[in-house]
Amino acid sequence: MNSPIRDIEIIQEISARVFTENRAHLPVIVTVCKLGSLSNGRMQITSSGEYVPAQISTSIYDLMLELREVMARPGSGAWLTAEIQVTDDGRAATRFDYNSEIEWTLGQPEGRDYQLELEKYPRDAEHIPQWWQDILDNPPAEWQPSPEWIAEMESRLGYKLSDPDEGK
Repeated sequence: MNSPIRDIEIIQEISARVFTENRAHLPVIVTVCKLGSLSNGRMQITSSGEYVPAQISTSIYDLMLELREVMARPGSGAWLTAEIQVTDDGRAATRFDYNSEIEWTLGQPEGRDYQLELEKYPRDAEHIPQWWQDILDNPPAEWQPSPEWIAEMESRLGYKLSDPDEGK
């Protein structure tokens, strides 16, 4: 099992890097969204008192993804969106969202991304939000999950998923 202490260490490291790299533009908000193979990272810095988009550094982005790995829990999955705000005195406030559908800024997930996410970060039925369950029950036409994956999901969820070929 992952250590909550490691979670805190990574958050502190992210905060320190954000503070050091963006000292002239604090407060800063770093947001990372990830589902399956698709991910987005963005940063907003303060300029003339307003938040404006800025490039997130690779080192901060990589630490955010490492944080996701460390925070993932079997049965509950991994967060889909994380936000860290670093203030002008270097303090950090965090928000981790495991359930809300992501508002993607670059690209859209494909059906396979939902499958990949559950393969890597399994969720029990009670931890799969309704919007995601709707996609699993009615997969997009381009997504053809394997029979093994369907059997595993049906076992985990406790009911039969819709047949993607049904009605053709």
